[in-house]
Amino acid sequence: MLGPAALANAGRNRVFGRRKWSGADVNRLFCNVARIVIDPRYRGAGIAADFLAAVCERAPTRYVELVASMGAVSGFWRRAGFVDCGPTVGGQQARGARGRHVRGAVAAQSLLSQMRYYLLDRGSSRIASTSGADG
Repeated sequence: MLGPAALANAGRNRVFGRRKWSGADVNRLFCNVARIVIDPRYRGAGIAADFLAAVCERAPTRYVELVASMGAVSGFWRRAGFVDCGPTVGGQQARGARGRHVRGAVAAQSLLSQMRYYLLDRGSSRIASTSGADG
């Protein structure tokens, strides 16, 4: 359920006011909710939120990240203690290495603009300030 966090994450960069992270910092500070699947017969019963909260209590890092496109539809992440930190990308154009628009970039950008970044700070009752994440 929890896995390593991605090295590049626009939502994280915006929240913490940093553009670059070392692999060591990301591995030390962040893990990611990889997947939650609940049988449709049990959805709406609070199982996902309770399970997610229990798993996050045992997370090996201070911050737990969740990136999802359906977060606005289902508020289980909020009930588990996560904060909605906004979209994962902020109006950026998808471009190739030489600055040209990537084929299918419009469709990809549309999908990415629906993705939202959620964060759980296990070391505090609020998200860390933009001065940095634990240094």
